[in-house]
Amino acid sequence: VYYTSRRFLEGFLEYTRIYEPWTVTLKTGRGDERASLRSGEYAGIVAENPTDAVRAYAARRGVPVVTIIEGRKLPQPRPFPQVIANVNCDDRLVARRAGEYLVGRGFEKFAYVGMGVDLPWSRRRGKVFAQTVSRVGPVRTFRDGSLADFLKSLPVGTGLFVANDPRAQEVLEVAKEAGVAVPDDVAVISVDDEELLCETSSPTLTSIAWNSHETGYE
Repeated sequence: VYYTSRRFLEGFLEYTRIYEPWTVTLKTGRGDERASLRSGEYAGIVAENPTDAVRAYAARRGVPVVTIIEGRKLPQPRPFPQVIANVNCDDRLVARRAGEYLVGRGFEKFAYVGMGVDLPWSRRRGKVFAQTVSRVGPVRTFRDGSLADFLKSLPVGTGLFVANDPRAQEVLEVAKEAGVAVPDDVAVISVDDEELLCETSSPTLTSIAWNSHETGYE
C-alpha cells in the first residue's frame, strides 16, 4: 500500500478507535483486479478509486461511499449516487507552496512535469504553480515526447515542480541518464513526502507533505 494510503488508513482507524466500534475490512489489489465484496455485509465503503465491483455492491445494497480519488472522474456509468463525499488533498495549496518555495529560493526560471496522462489533479497542480510564479517568470510544461530531451532543454537554474513523488523519482533517474545535474542544473520539488522514495532517490528529494492522516480521519 502506497505511503499516503497507509497514512490515510491510520487516520481512519484513529477515528474508529476514538468514536466508533467499527469492524474494518481492508481490500487491497491492483486497479485491474476485481476485489470481491461478497464475503461480508458492509455498512459503508471508503474507496480510493471505486471499481465496478465497489459500485455494483454499493448500488445493490444502498451502501454510502466516501471517495479519495484525487479529482479523477468517477468511472462510467454515472451518476454514482452512493458517493456522499470526496475527501482529498488541496491540489491548489500544494502547488502554491511549491511555487512560493522556489521563488523564495531565488529561482527565476520554472518548469512543470505532470503525470503524462490527462488527470485533473495533475493539470490543476500545474496550472496553479504557473499562476503562482507568473510574476517572476513563465513555466515550461512537459506534455509529451521525450522526458530526457525536455530536461536537457531546460536552462541552468530552473526550478522544476513535479506532480508527485513517484513521478519525481522517475524525473531524477532520467535526469541522471541525460547528464542533467540535480540540483545544480535543475532543482526538483514534488508532493507527498513519501519518506522511502525521498530518501532513496539520488539526490534525496525535496517534497511537500500533505496531511493524509488527517484526510483519513475526516
